[in-house]
Amino acid sequence: MSVGRDPLDALGAAWRSLAPPDPAAALDAPDPATRAAIDWMRAAWQAGAPAAPTAIPWRLRLRLARPSVRPLLPWIAAAAATLLVALLLRPAPSPPPGAEPVELAAHPHPPEPSHAGSPGASPELVSLSADRMELRSGPVRLILFTPGAEQIR
Repeated sequence: MSVGRDPLDALGAAWRSLAPPDPAAALDAPDPATRAAIDWMRAAWQAGAPAAPTAIPWRLRLRLARPSVRPLLPWIAAAAATLLVALLLRPAPSPPPGAEPVELAAHPHPPEPSHAGSPGASPELVSLSADRMELRSGPVRLILFTPGAEQIR
C-alpha cells in the first residue's frame, strides 16, 4: 500500500477495483455464504422478537377507552391562576362621562414655589475654596473639585 496525499486513496482504489454484481442475476438464488448469512439473521431476529399478544390487557383497554383527566390538571390550574391574577390586577372602573367630578383633598401644607429650580434660573454659589466649588440649583447640588494652588505651579 503506497502512501498518497489522502489516507483514503487506498480505500478508493480498492473500491474502484471491485467488479459490480450482475443485475440480471436472480436474487432468489444467492450463493451459499449469502444464504447462510440470511438464515442466521432471520433466526436471530425471530428469536429476539416478542410474541404477538393475543388480546389487549383490560387495564390498557380501559385507559385507551376513556382518556385521563390527570394530564390536563396542571393546564387547568395554570389557566385558573392566570384568570384570578388578571381579575385581581384589573384597574378600578373609571366614572362614566356624565358623572360629577370628584373633589380631591387639598394638601395640608402646600410646598412653597421654588424659583431657583426653574429652567431659566442661574445656580446659586454655596461655597468656594482653593480646591473646591459647590453650586446649588433647587434640589440639585454640584461639587466641583479642582487641583490645589500648589499643584497648579
